[in-house]
Amino acid sequence: MARQITRTLPAPLARAVRRFQKWRKTRTKPRIPAPLWKLAAGLGKKYGVNQTAKTLHLDYYDLKRRVEAADSDVCERETPGTFVEVLPAASSPASACVVEFEDARGVKMRIQLKSAGAAELTALGQLFWRQEG
Repeated sequence: MARQITRTLPAPLARAVRRFQKWRKTRTKPRIPAPLWKLAAGLGKKYGVNQTAKTLHLDYYDLKRRVEAADSDVCERETPGTFVEVLPAASSPASACVVEFEDARGVKMRIQLKSAGAAELTALGQLFWRQEG
């Protein structure tokens, strides 16, 4: 009967059911290991806390707390912005645009252009980044 139930589940949930069943049969400690909680939290985020908790026979509130904690960990680990060079596709003039530069100190320069080519925009950027405060 367990195989029949896992066939109707999405494949990742079905694999998780098998992993939890195997752990429950062979466990030596009463606490669920961190890798299994991490797996459950990821599935809870993707398939919903309620469905995942029911399917894996977990406490809804424990799983919900771990899903929320995993979400906050992702936000805290985001890296600060980095410079990305965008090369022009061709030397054709750009239509109206707004260009905004900001350095690490928070100094900003915003320019609204009706028409400018990539060469002009590159020159403006180089001048801005070369300035010393």
